[in-house]
Amino acid sequence: MRHTIKVGLLCLLLLGCWSSGSQAQAPVKTIDHTYSAYGSLLNEYVADGLVDYNRLLPNRSHLDILIDDIATVNLSSISENQRLAFYINSYNLITLRSIIDHYPLKSIKDIDGVWDKTKWDVAGKKLTLNQIEHEVLRKEFNEPRIHFAIVCASIGCPPLSNKPYLPDTIDEQLTNAARLFATSPEYNRFDPEKGTAELSSIFDWFGDDFIEQFYNKDSFPSLSQKKNAVVNFLIAQYPKADQEKLSGATYDISYNDYDWSLNDKNSK
Repeated sequence: MRHTIKVGLLCLLLLGCWSSGSQAQAPVKTIDHTYSAYGSLLNEYVADGLVDYNRLLPNRSHLDILIDDIATVNLSSISENQRLAFYINSYNLITLRSIIDHYPLKSIKDIDGVWDKTKWDVAGKKLTLNQIEHEVLRKEFNEPRIHFAIVCASIGCPPLSNKPYLPDTIDEQLTNAARLFATSPEYNRFDPEKGTAELSSIFDWFGDDFIEQFYNKDSFPSLSQKKNAVVNFLIAQYPKADQEKLSGATYDISYNDYDWSLNDKNSK
């Protein structure tokens, strides 16, 4: 009888050890809100919005470490700006890693399921790039300027900054990114005399995100709410003197074809 009890206790102990071992998880990490390592990588391989993938590829260990770091960070008890910076930086990191995993290639669109199938470990969850963009950034933050911060590794998208987004400066960084993209004729062109505006396709796809903050029924009444909000947003990014000139016209809106060519320094 005692022998049976001892065997039973031993089995329970072994099961307990196996159970605790099988449920072991990677240690939770704290966020480096200065993103110093990521900043070093960006400074080394990104210039003028283009990435030197040729040089990054053989040095991908630095990128791999950063991808591992975002997998298990603890997002509890952090500010909204800290969360926003984390998810923007994570999106751009994952995009870089996605390209490196398949490089060389001509376009991110050549990667099957890059946005909606491949899942990444992000802060203890498994998320696709689409989920980070649509279910986290667009859903949880009332911040349309994210569209100029997250970068899809393409010439048609906003240029990738060679600095990480930081919680303490993120509002200024988003403002600068929005102004750069909005006022660049490479992406958006207004012709008040002809009454035409040729805009990036980003404003066709995500124009609704600007309605709450930028729709004004008293300006551009002939435009839909989405187009009205987008035009108001874009004009607000220009210097005051230009704003007056641009606001005095009516516009026929068209959207440019999106350039999905890879933002590769070596292809320019």
